[in-house]
Amino acid sequence: MGDGTGYRFLPTEDKEYHHLTADDKEILDAVILRFGRTSKNSIIEAMHHEDAYTETAPKDIIQFKYAQTLSLS
Repeated sequence: MGDGTGYRFLPTEDKEYHHLTADDKEILDAVILRFGRTSKNSIIEAMHHEDAYTETAPKDIIQFKYAQTLSLS
């Protein structure tokens, strides 16, 4: 997709994901509810305002500590 690699996941009827916990599914449902119909460019723009992005050097690994400050707005 564009100048990078991207994946598109499509829903599958009656597909069970045994490796996901109830908490995992709850998080994924929240992400889908918030960003499911959002364009790639809108998500990128929002990401660029997050501490995880602004406080991390380019190409560096983003630390999990930034999960506490995500806005999801």
